[in-house]
Amino acid sequence: MKINLMPVEHRPLKQSKVRWEFVVISLGLALLIAVLGFGYMQNLRLDALKQQYQNAVSYTNSLREQARAVQELEKEVVKQTDKLTYYSALAQKSNQHGLTEQVLVPIIDCVPDGLWLTEVSIDNQYTEITGYAVDFRTITEFLRNLGEQGFTAKVNSINAASSIVVDFQIDVQRR
Repeated sequence: MKINLMPVEHRPLKQSKVRWEFVVISLGLALLIAVLGFGYMQNLRLDALKQQYQNAVSYTNSLREQARAVQELEKEVVKQTDKLTYYSALAQKSNQHGLTEQVLVPIIDCVPDGLWLTEVSIDNQYTEITGYAVDFRTITEFLRNLGEQGFTAKVNSINAASSIVVDFQIDVQRR
C-alpha cells in the first residue's frame, strides 16, 4: 500500500479530473481569436466601403464635369442658333433684293486661296468688302478676279497688320 504524504492541494490531479485553468485559457484563446477575426473582417469591410466611397466621389465628379460640358454645349448651340438666325435673315433679305445671285455669289467666286472676307456691306451703289490675306499678291489676284467677273474695284485701304497678315478694305461696284 502506498501512502501519499503530500498535502492535498499539492498532489497531482487525477486523469479524470477537469482542469479548469486549461478550460479558461482555451475559452480565452478562442474568444481572442474570434475578436481578432471579427476585427479583421470589419477592417476588410471598412476598406471596401472606403473604395466604394472613392468610386462614388469619382463618379459624382465625372457627372459634374459632364454636366458642365453639356451646359457649355447648350450655350454654344444657342450662339450657333443665333448666328444661323442672323445669317438666315441676312440671306433672306439679300434674296429679296436679288443681291445674292447678282453680287454675293460672284464676289465669293472671286476669292482665291489665302484670302478671307470678314465683312461684306451692301448698299445701293457700292459693296464694301473687308478682309485679310496672306500677302499683297493674293489681294491683287482677288482684284483681277473681280475685274474678270464684271466688277470695278476701288481699294480704300491696305495695311500690313503683321508679317503674316495683310488687312484690306475694297469698294466694289457692278459695271
